Amino acid sequence: MSQDLEHVNTVDVVCKQHGPYRAEVFGQGVATVKEHCPKCLAEFEAKKVNAEAQETERRWGDRVARLKKSSEIPARFRDVTLDTYQVKSKAQTRALQTAQRFAANFAEISKRGSFLTLVGSPGTGKTFLACAIGNALLAKGYGVLYVTAYKLLREIKRSWARNAEMDEKAVVARYTGSCDLLILDEIGVQYGTDAEKVLLFQVIDDRYSELLPTVLVSNLDREGLANVLGERAFDRL
Repeated sequence: MSQDLEHVNTVDVVCKQHGPYRAEVFGQGVATVKEHCPKCLAEFEAKKVNAEAQETERRWGDRVARLKKSSEIPARFRDVTLDTYQVKSKAQTRALQTAQRFAANFAEISKRGSFLTLVGSPGTGKTFLACAIGNALLAKGYGVLYVTAYKLLREIKRSWARNAEMDEKAVVARYTGSCDLLILDEIGVQYGTDAEKVLLFQVIDDRYSELLPTVLVSNLDREGLANVLGERAFDRL
């Protein structure tokens, strides 16, 4: 109540919805102000809070939907979760536990810019785990971007054409600075030329320098991965 108003009286008032209540009457000159029904005020505030909560939830849902759409996670893995990963070996158990820690502690991992590398034979669920991590982070509002090494290199090479929509700098920037987590899949499928090693190093090194976490997935073993990426890029892992 305004400090300029003086207390005048206390009266009995009947609210059409909630019945009788005691109201304080305040006045200033000939004008008077009577307190509203406290139950009506409480209901009004509750509706206001509920409406604000619904609007916040709607906006959050829209944000997550936009992030999921722009993540480019393949349709096959768009809804996979860490809880639905099927463990069939001790190695897969360790991989799952590592993936769970990575997703659960991503806020701290982001501060360190840590990388996670998933390697192993085909069919062991590496892409499943990587995308499950991505989906868990998307639900938290993080930006995630999925790309295969072959597609990444193809996009960069296309940027060299005269009529390209994006130049090389813009393409690289899309994968180095536009997402909280980059999932770089199928490393080793590319030709493994020195030029490709340089381009992959550019993306990996930029994310490493800017403390941007990255998940790398490959069917190669440690030695094979080092050979495909090159010593400098592999050192970042």
